[in-house]
Amino acid sequence: MKNVIMNEDCMVGLDLLDEKSVDCVLTDPPYGINYKSGWTDKFEKINNDEEIIDVELLFQKLDRVTKDDSAFYIYVGIQTMDIFMHELKKIATLRNLIVVPRTQKGGNGSLKQSFSPQNEFMLFATKGNKQIEQTKILKPSLSYQKDKRKKAPEYITRLPDFWDFARAGVPNNLRDHPMEKDISALSVAIQCSTKPGDLVLDVFSGTGSTLITSKMLGRNYVGFETDKVHFQKAENKLREVQLEIEISK
Repeated sequence: MKNVIMNEDCMVGLDLLDEKSVDCVLTDPPYGINYKSGWTDKFEKINNDEEIIDVELLFQKLDRVTKDDSAFYIYVGIQTMDIFMHELKKIATLRNLIVVPRTQKGGNGSLKQSFSPQNEFMLFATKGNKQIEQTKILKPSLSYQKDKRKKAPEYITRLPDFWDFARAGVPNNLRDHPMEKDISALSVAIQCSTKPGDLVLDVFSGTGSTLITSKMLGRNYVGFETDKVHFQKAENKLREVQLEIEISK
């Protein structure tokens, strides 16, 4: 199964995937915090976010469908990060906690009892001897390039774990989903851990940002989304991207 999004609970949908077929899992699961956007009333609460999902079962299913040299990028919130981290470490080696700046600063949390959130976080883990692909994403700083003692490469091949060259979310006024992720960060993850033709899996697809980015980069994809409205938006966006690709040929 590839290049499809299903209006289905991922716990059911994952059973339809072949064993060891997925090269990269890139997803933004519900954090179990009953989130509703405070910026606008156009969004309902996120599906299945009233309490933490069965994270243990999720990662058992992900373990079955991922290859022995696969990668995982899991967006997490600080409230339940430890739960996701604990289960992820059962099936893969935790490599980094990647920090991605928010587009809009602030967000969830008490205005008087906590500091203003400035970043979002992704757990990065790998199975087996999976290595990061050499990419052309980030150029060396201007000062480094001008340092005559060094021969600066054209691109930095070992990226930092603070992605200040990307953004976590789409600006609030442009979102089709209350937690819509920006393509800039998704494209970094996909390019660093897959090759063209590899299969990227997003088990909480929302309006399809991960799938769209995968398609644009020449990767195959599979996604699941339970919210029918978000699912239909994702399908429409994927059709639009496909049309753009065909026109550009």
